[in-house]
Amino acid sequence: MSLYVNNDTSTPGILSLAGVSQERQNPPILGMRVLDRFALVFLYAGRGLLEHGDGSSETLVPGSCLLIRPGIPHRYRPEPGSLWSEVFFVFGGPIFDAWGASSWLPEAMHFSLTPVDYWLHAFQKSLPEGHEKQ
Repeated sequence: MSLYVNNDTSTPGILSLAGVSQERQNPPILGMRVLDRFALVFLYAGRGLLEHGDGSSETLVPGSCLLIRPGIPHRYRPEPGSLWSEVFFVFGGPIFDAWGASSWLPEAMHFSLTPVDYWLHAFQKSLPEGHEKQ
């Protein structure tokens, strides 16, 4: 796993966490997660499941992108016995709150970005220097 962490809170918008997680197998998450910041997760290998706070769920496949808004109950994980690889970004602050309130930002938490290799490369280039996927 490659990981970037930034704890500076003095700016109007900040990337607080970013990284690449390869061939990850998560233990079961017992409850729903609720983040206090935005998260963007791009699954580029493996399969998984996204569960919403209302009890509905969606299958995740390579090319699945999650835009998780603050305060929304959710959980996502690899399918049982499966591994997955992802690129992720966690960000927040007043500038992103305004962005999240705009009408052009997708309401859907899960959408598809293809071709997978194109988007993986684009997200890797967006990682802070020194934290690209090897």
